[in-house]
Amino acid sequence: MADEAQQGQLVNDRYRLVRALGSGGMGRVWKAHDVQLDTHVAVKELLLPSGFSAPDRADLLERALREARSAARLRAHPNVVTVHDVTLVGGVPWIVMELVSGSTLQERLRVEHRLPVEEVAEVASALLRALGAAHAEGIVHRDVKPANVMLTEDGRILLADFGIALNEADDGLTGTGVVIGSMPYLSPERARGEKGGAPSDLFSLGTTLYEAVEGVSPFKRETKVGSQYAVAHASVPPPRHAGRLEPLIKGLMERDPDARLTVAGALELLAPAKPAPPPPVSPPPAFSPPAPEPPEPEPRPASAPGIRAAAAAPSESRPSTTRPAPARAASAGARIRAGGRTRRVPAPPPRRPLRGLVLFAAGAVLIAGGSYAAYQWTRTQYFVGVNDGHVAVFRGINQELGGTPLWEVETDHPEIELRYLPVYQRKQVEATITADGPDDARARAAQLALQASACAKNAGENGEDSVLTEEERLLTDRCGN
Repeated sequence: MADEAQQGQLVNDRYRLVRALGSGGMGRVWKAHDVQLDTHVAVKELLLPSGFSAPDRADLLERALREARSAARLRAHPNVVTVHDVTLVGGVPWIVMELVSGSTLQERLRVEHRLPVEEVAEVASALLRALGAAHAEGIVHRDVKPANVMLTEDGRILLADFGIALNEADDGLTGTGVVIGSMPYLSPERARGEKGGAPSDLFSLGTTLYEAVEGVSPFKRETKVGSQYAVAHASVPPPRHAGRLEPLIKGLMERDPDARLTVAGALELLAPAKPAPPPPVSPPPAFSPPAPEPPEPEPRPASAPGIRAAAAAPSESRPSTTRPAPARAASAGARIRAGGRTRRVPAPPPRRPLRGLVLFAAGAVLIAGGSYAAYQWTRTQYFVGVNDGHVAVFRGINQELGGTPLWEVETDHPEIELRYLPVYQRKQVEATITADGPDDARARAAQLALQASACAKNAGENGEDSVLTEEERLLTDRCGN
């Protein structure tokens, strides 16, 4: 095989090829050792598909070399894979880049099917900023797709592979009519053979984001011709899982390049909504001093001497045969005479209105009902997480209420040991992977099981049962990453 024949080759007397990391229609990427700096780098050998005439091939290689050097000007951008060097060996450009530890968005989607909306929003923001910087330099990427989006172990999101990036003044076709780029992610204008510029990159980004939230590519068909026709003519089903990203994705996937969102417009649409201003604070009610008390009336003399004498005479002591009447509460401001003096009795506090009691009781019922409804909602949620060193599907949410966990193990998977998963997947499971229902949770666990099995067999941990299936073989490159 070509990979094995080239292994150990020294490129430009500096970069020794260690092993192939992957290949595509436009080139092959190697892990290489920089013998001068004693460090590892990624080296891409640019390969052109068949069908190019000699003049077209020479022209395209020259343009690719020129634009790869232009892409090196983006090395300071935090969302672009750094290009260290570009060199020609035997007339073929080799692009030397930073070696990124992590996975591609394509690999994540292969395992997890689709990603949470807010994580996709972070990817969108990073890629928009990377494309904005490239377009400002006059560089069009022309191959934005999940395989060229790197998700590093330290949380960075990088746009990779500017190796086929061309100047915005160039068109998307060579003289032989061969389209450069990955067919399911092309823009409609480029799929039809028309000129494509910066708006074409944004359509490709929209297609990438659509796949990230939906789990399927809107234009991928069984053949390249079918994919090309779908890109050029097929309608896109509305995204069902995009949430707040739906306007962004639809705006990026406008078929008319002039109506398509720009980088600035997309970033503005992506920004979280500004919180509503707080309601104005009402001033406290004006203080009104209490009204002055009316003067106390002078005590009137008794109308007849006999009445005063009767009041002063001691009554005969005898047991009472009547129940004492309940004391009538004094009204506010009432005066009672005692010991020849008049004193004011303060008004009793007002009774709590019955309406207030009813509202309080109703509020308590609503709170209790809301808590019950919230609990019922948690019973409809699922996530994938860690259970004693292995993977499990959980029902509920990863939170506690008053020390009581709001989750339970739905399905335990002791066969999916965490130690066999790649580092980035291990971190995802430890942080929990949110699922859209039980079926999605089971599908995510099944993908993790496949990856763990591939890594266990690759490490020879399964003894006689270490024969890799074809599907597992494709996943072994991620083991140990």
